[in-house]
Amino acid sequence: MKQNYIIFLFGVLFCLASCQAARKNEVSGLDPDSSKVESQSKELLLAQALFEQGKFAESEAAYIDFQKKNEGSVFAQSAKLGQARVNYYMGQFTKSVELYRQVIESTRGTRKRIASLALFELSFSYEALGDEARVLASLLDAQKMQDSLSPEIAKAEIPARLAAVYQRIGRTKEAQKELQNAEQGVKELRAAEGRQMNPDFLSRIYFEMGSFSTDQLAYENLQASLDTLKMVQSFTLRSIETQGVPWSQRAGEQIKRGYRDLWNTTMAIPLNQSLEKGAAEREKTDRQIYFAGQILELIEDLKQSRAPQTDEKNAILNDVFSFLTNLETRGSDFLRNAHVETPLSDESQRRNAIKKEGVIMTEPKENQ
Repeated sequence: MKQNYIIFLFGVLFCLASCQAARKNEVSGLDPDSSKVESQSKELLLAQALFEQGKFAESEAAYIDFQKKNEGSVFAQSAKLGQARVNYYMGQFTKSVELYRQVIESTRGTRKRIASLALFELSFSYEALGDEARVLASLLDAQKMQDSLSPEIAKAEIPARLAAVYQRIGRTKEAQKELQNAEQGVKELRAAEGRQMNPDFLSRIYFEMGSFSTDQLAYENLQASLDTLKMVQSFTLRSIETQGVPWSQRAGEQIKRGYRDLWNTTMAIPLNQSLEKGAAEREKTDRQIYFAGQILELIEDLKQSRAPQTDEKNAILNDVFSFLTNLETRGSDFLRNAHVETPLSDESQRRNAIKKEGVIMTEPKENQ
């Protein structure tokens, strides 16, 4: 999502500055505001640079300061959009939602480029809050304004995110349709760019197409989350394989975090309080076996999706599969320790050796 804003910000600043410069003073023929436009542009770009460096608190302060000093500026809504994005990355999802909504309300009728981007990005905050209805609504609203969005968002990223949310809410036919649209969109983008397509640009597209939040993950939505990961994880894998900076690294972190959280949620399934203790423990084990089996199958699916011509020196990719191999061992150990028939398919049972006991995973570490 960050790179979208860089492209957008440079474009909108250039456009607004050009329009402002065209308004000459009727007496002198000079543009009295050109220096102010240039100064404000530099302020916004500085705030964005802080954001790109991961200095979120400093970036937020810069965006807030800009808005206080320049209430009537043509860049005020761009600054608020930047602040909303920073708040999202800081984990302040409710705050980011409110700011995005303010931007949309102020720009929907007059500045569609800003409004459409705010609608698209708003969906990430709603997803982090677990509000699926609003995730869907914001994406559909952004799709209606796709002529104001960049091609990669309109053709690939919105369909991929729609596919994921449709899958989570059980609308599988629509999910498959949007997934096909997303895949076709990427093909069209790559064909248009040809061999000159920037790997950083392509890696970012795949990263956002495979965006997967576990902020609201719980036993109640564990199945939906597994189904979603199954649908989008190949996009995240492509982001890693493309080796774009910094998106490949972020994709690797995201997929490890996703699997870790799914595993930990499976191992933390609660006892059914309506059953007597022995029955509740047996039911809990059955549930854990079922979900552990699905996780192992997802890992195998990801292995099968790996590109045949993968760069063996791709350290991030090697790290991810090392992490997943370790998780496979933990999963197999858990299934062995359960002393029961697993719900895996015959093929999956053959390819997954069974050994000891599962444990809760800690944060993924580099070179694990």
